[in-house]
Amino acid sequence: MATGIDNAVEVSPARPAWRVGRWAVLALLFAFLVLACSLPLSFGLAWWMNYPSNRVVAKWTQPETIDYKSFGPYELYVMEGGLNWTLFGTERRYYLFIGRAEGEPSHGHAIDYSFHPGGTDLAAHIQASKVEWSDDGVTFVEASGHRLFVPKKMFIGGR
Repeated sequence: MATGIDNAVEVSPARPAWRVGRWAVLALLFAFLVLACSLPLSFGLAWWMNYPSNRVVAKWTQPETIDYKSFGPYELYVMEGGLNWTLFGTERRYYLFIGRAEGEPSHGHAIDYSFHPGGTDLAAHIQASKVEWSDDGVTFVEASGHRLFVPKKMFIGGR
């Protein structure tokens, strides 16, 4: 007598739905963790890349014939700023800094400045510029003829 058990085929049970759901949840958790870590890292890297170097490119010292009667002598520095991000890449920003002659620029007056080298090397253009000190303030004169006057009240007194 045949019972039908001999003809039975074993069928593997279907994968439980909770197992598929667990992998989906783990994948979403992994994606969230990657995003949560990469965004702050990206912002931190962008901030670090844009941080100004503050490297002194050129320096001019106030002559002894000019006396502002206030914590002198002073110096005018051309310093490297951060990067300016444009559609076509990056370019370095510069600023003029006028402060007390203490060896390193620390306290003073800073002005963002765009140079106009006219096709020449920027470093040579900056070195060819000159500074005119007067009793009223200081004038930065580019080799191209552009001028910027800063009145003394903007930088004297340990600002």
